[in-house]
Amino acid sequence: MKNDSIPLGFFIHAGVYLAVVGLCAALALSHDPPRHWFVWVAVGWGIGLGAHALAVWRCRARQRDRS
Repeated sequence: MKNDSIPLGFFIHAGVYLAVVGLCAALALSHDPPRHWFVWVAVGWGIGLGAHALAVWRCRARQRDRS
């Protein structure tokens, strides 16, 4: 894996997260009465996104230490 692709992969992951959670929220809130199930999607996927962010941060810290 290239070192330059790490942040790009994270930004793609974050963009897809925002798009999917936004669509889920729009779908859930369009019902009468509104349902709030999309919060579980946001929290569950947010944990994975946070883990990805932590991995990117740790990789960047290792690269700085080697330089």
